[in-house]
Amino acid sequence: MVGVELSEISIQQLFDEIGVQPEIIVLENRKRCRAENVDVLAGDFFDVTLESIGHIDAIFDRGSLDALPENMRSQYAKHLQCIADNAPQLLVCFEYDQALMEGPPFSIRFAELNRYYGNGHNLQLIESSDASSRLSVGFPCVEKVWLVGPR
Repeated sequence: MVGVELSEISIQQLFDEIGVQPEIIVLENRKRCRAENVDVLAGDFFDVTLESIGHIDAIFDRGSLDALPENMRSQYAKHLQCIADNAPQLLVCFEYDQALMEGPPFSIRFAELNRYYGNGHNLQLIESSDASSRLSVGFPCVEKVWLVGPR
């Protein structure tokens, strides 16, 4: 597993949860924390290159795309496709009436995903479930899991 995380505190929490002490490698503009089967780059996602992260077989995105404001989501999707060489992606996001909550998480609808991935990717809804109680919101909110794959 390879990941990118801005917060070094979150990275340490991950390694604490899995019960291992990572090897920490200091790079030019970030740290790389490694343990068996886990490799996490600390730093800004937009600074990550294909060369720095290596080959990606698949992507799991839960909480990244829908955490970004709308003006950054297109840039995120393009950069992710570039550094992952269009690897298939499992994308988890929320859908609700955006007027009811400022976010994050922000509401991501199919039309928006289609703008980011529609040219060259298939979007397949894998699962849809009520997330209102989990997010503790008093309005309808659906968590959707999408498979984003190259055509």
